[in-house]
Amino acid sequence: MAKHKVHYEFPMHCLSEILYEYLATAEGLSEWFADEVTEKGDDFFLAGVEALQKRPL
Repeated sequence: MAKHKVHYEFPMHCLSEILYEYLATAEGLSEWFADEVTEKGDDFFLAGVEALQKRPL
């Protein structure tokens, strides 16, 4: 099965400072994307149904 890159765009109607807190902190990411997020340096590890996945920012 071939991999396909998917690109999503979502309009955000809020201040950039507020959005940054959700996307640049482990607590903010855990509210949106994963059950548990662990931050180690510049890397975030998302834990959910599948195994831990490393996601660089």
